[in-house]
Amino acid sequence: MNRFPTRRPQGFSLVELMIALVVGMIVIAGVVAFTVSTVGSVGRSIGATRVMQELRGAMSVMTREIKRSGYDRDALDGIARGVFPSGYAALTINSAGDCLLMSYDRVGVNDGGNTPGAGEWKGFRRNVVDGRGILQINTQANPPSCTADAGWIDLTSPQDVSVTDFRLTQTALAPIPAGATPAGPIFVALREVQIQMRASLVSDAGTQRGLDERVRVRTDIVTFP
Repeated sequence: MNRFPTRRPQGFSLVELMIALVVGMIVIAGVVAFTVSTVGSVGRSIGATRVMQELRGAMSVMTREIKRSGYDRDALDGIARGVFPSGYAALTINSAGDCLLMSYDRVGVNDGGNTPGAGEWKGFRRNVVDGRGILQINTQANPPSCTADAGWIDLTSPQDVSVTDFRLTQTALAPIPAGATPAGPIFVALREVQIQMRASLVSDAGTQRGLDERVRVRTDIVTFP
């Protein structure tokens, strides 16, 4: 005879099942929230990288061209004859500070001319199309215009990013005496252009990035008294 009572197998009570269900739901909710947060963070990081790629690409083109502004193959002859600055010296920024026009002498283009011709002008501006800001370059117009659309092509992709701010500032550093001639002293004016740009992702306006750069124009302005 068995002295110990036999316990019959029993399942979970309703309370235990409800507690297990609640705990399971809490764990699942935490995993889902973590997954969503991770996916969102990766998406924002990819978006921010896309914005920076667009800005860096545009900045690279602008800095390379602005450095060459004012180059003139005949500059030394002009200085020797006392007729400098040349026709390529002008670098202008509009009153809004979002458009720059410049030129430089190119071999095989307008040879023999002492002023910019077709293919020697360059322009950069911010334009707004369908509510999206776009950085544009002009290499065709003679000369380009900040307000006319002829010759302008996109530097940034309006399908991916919108350029929200673009500012250009030209600084003429203090003239530095460079020597003397029988007619009097020659002065060399150094030039620098500051570029500031901001952009956001079209699909997520909250994803914003900016880029600033100072560009030293290699061609200085030589003036005579």
